[in-house]
Amino acid sequence: MKKQIIIISLILAIFSGYAQETIPAEPVKEKKVKDYCPHRVNLHAGTAFTNNIYARSPEVHRIYSMGYLFDIGYTYFFNKTVGLGIGVGVEDLSAKLKSNIHGTVPNLTYPQQEGKTYDLLYSTNELIEKQHIFAIYVPLTVQFEHKFKEGKNGIYAGVGVQGFFPLIASSKMKKGELITRGYEEELNVLYQNDMPQHGLGTYNFKGASKIYNRTKEDLRASVDVVADFGGIFEINNKVDFYVGLFGSYSFLDILPKAEFHHPYADVAPTEQHVKYNGLLGSNYLELFNEKYETDLKTAFNVFQIGVKVGIHIKPCYKVNQTLRNQFYEEMIKRANDPITDRYQKSSGDEGVRTITNTEIIYIIPQYTLPGEEPKPMLQGTPLVAKQSNKENANIRELVEVLSVTRILFDVDKDDPKLAQRDEENINKVAEILSRDPSLVLIVEGYTDPTGSREHNIALGKRRAENTRNYFISKGVPADQIETYSYTADEPEAIQNIQSTSYAQQRAAIFRIKRK
Repeated sequence: MKKQIIIISLILAIFSGYAQETIPAEPVKEKKVKDYCPHRVNLHAGTAFTNNIYARSPEVHRIYSMGYLFDIGYTYFFNKTVGLGIGVGVEDLSAKLKSNIHGTVPNLTYPQQEGKTYDLLYSTNELIEKQHIFAIYVPLTVQFEHKFKEGKNGIYAGVGVQGFFPLIASSKMKKGELITRGYEEELNVLYQNDMPQHGLGTYNFKGASKIYNRTKEDLRASVDVVADFGGIFEINNKVDFYVGLFGSYSFLDILPKAEFHHPYADVAPTEQHVKYNGLLGSNYLELFNEKYETDLKTAFNVFQIGVKVGIHIKPCYKVNQTLRNQFYEEMIKRANDPITDRYQKSSGDEGVRTITNTEIIYIIPQYTLPGEEPKPMLQGTPLVAKQSNKENANIRELVEVLSVTRILFDVDKDDPKLAQRDEENINKVAEILSRDPSLVLIVEGYTDPTGSREHNIALGKRRAENTRNYFISKGVPADQIETYSYTADEPEAIQNIQSTSYAQQRAAIFRIKRK
């Protein structure tokens, strides 16, 4: 009986324990937040050399042939390097030509003389013609972007295909002569005298002549391969400036099919004056091939190579505050928050102690654009304002000098880099500290994120010590300057240097305190 009771008790205990267990909930999947902006809005403008079909004829001399374009696009980056983009752009394929060509328009009808025809013979003498083809293009490209270690500048490339859709073609005379003559085959007569009633004569063109015609052609679409390559230069954390080369090649002829070709020159059927149509979309090449049995290609396969400039916008970022504003806000924040001071023991270990009666002011280096003069911080901070004007004067002056003093270091180096202006500022610092022995300058050495923590701690310490020695060599009393070392991943360092610029993390930052 006792055994049965024991067994029953054990079974009840097992079931009771099982019943009290809770099934662990499935872990909540944290949504991964991208550490980069995956979106880009790109705006480009460019110009390019463009081949021109009529330059293949010995009768035509190309003066210039250029493409002018503007496009806007969107790219989604799957990671920091690779993305897929689509866009839309407009382009003007422009050309200026000089021609000395000859041709025939057969079987024109005399006015009021049905059944009687003649051939119009035309020639040009140093005739300047300007052509335009306006088109829309829609590119689809794989894009690559890579920023260098500094995180500001890098390279950009794109490769893909685009649809090319010409909208309108136009041509007009700018300068030179168009000469027309008539030939009547039945009578074997060549009419060489001026006969304006039949559109026969010599026509001179200077500038915008009224005897020209803008032609709307039934142009065809094409498919192009495109490629871009260039450099990106950070304007701020939201916008990059882009400059680079690009090229494209069309696989299809964009000019009209043969059935839509018009004669190069014609006579208006009612007014009987010369009607100039121009080379674009004309039958000139067909007639040239037939007459001279040449192998000229009639396709207008456009090849372009040129330069693009523009901006790449990262819409998911907010523009960082200027470093000067960050500095002011940091001063106010440190005035209102409890102050802690990180120090290094003689063994090299780090510790934290609370400062209860020591005033500390951080001087974050002021970074400016090339050519811009750095400006000192505003006079006074909440901390400084707590003191009398007499006690405050030296701190105010020291803050103004240090706020425009920049001491930087090369990658993995500990030798301070200073401009002439910075050396002059250090002389002023020595003068102020000598005047007020109660002030202490703290030099903090920082490093960028590369390298091991142990290496960076030692490197930061050497940077701070070398900077301290330089200040002492300029006359700063040795007992009025201290050093500390930080690595890029420490909370204090992240708080002091909010920019991702590695250059700022390879810098010396100053603090001021009273003994």
